[in-house]
Amino acid sequence: MGKKHIKDKVKHYQNDLLYAKNHIVGELKIGIPHSLLEYILNDTLGELPKKVHLNWVVGNYLPYLYEKSFDAVIFCGALPMGDFYAKKVGTWKKVVCASKNYLKEHQKLDCPSALLSHDCLDHIDNFQSTWQLDQSYPIRITQRCSSSSLIAQMAENDLGLCYLPSFTVKKQLEAGDLVEVLTPYTTQQFDIFMVTKEPIADTRKLALIHNFFKQCL
Repeated sequence: MGKKHIKDKVKHYQNDLLYAKNHIVGELKIGIPHSLLEYILNDTLGELPKKVHLNWVVGNYLPYLYEKSFDAVIFCGALPMGDFYAKKVGTWKKVVCASKNYLKEHQKLDCPSALLSHDCLDHIDNFQSTWQLDQSYPIRITQRCSSSSLIAQMAENDLGLCYLPSFTVKKQLEAGDLVEVLTPYTTQQFDIFMVTKEPIADTRKLALIHNFFKQCL
């Protein structure tokens, strides 16, 4: 194979890469928490250009950004150290809430120490049986579930209190199906990041997705 042929091949691949970076076409593989994808699914996904095919992978995939060839990972919370680029796309907080019926039929809840007297609904992996509000408080977990959205539905069905990301219960709170409690103790906010292997500004598809998340979060 001659040197000219090799140079032509290299130039061809370089042009392909440049086209992929600067045109809003092709595929993107994005890791995203389940509850966050549920939140944006309702109205906003249709706003993305149809030529970008999105492969959503649900879960916390930041540790596998390189290993599993993700184009981007959406991460909620404090970022660990790592070989990646990250840009903020929004903020979130956790809220304690329950149905009106549950709150009417149970002991008044005006301080976190009263949580031990209430039915608390939480994730299957909360082994310490505590909720971290302004500080850590012990709780009495009566039912566990692996899905945030299902925990919210359990709370809607009068089964107890839940402590979930604000975007998970936003619609229920707005509709009055759930009522927020202990608000003075849950003011801390956390960042949501889009994490990539290369600067987001260098690839138009990534910049587009970053702007999309900033608009809907």
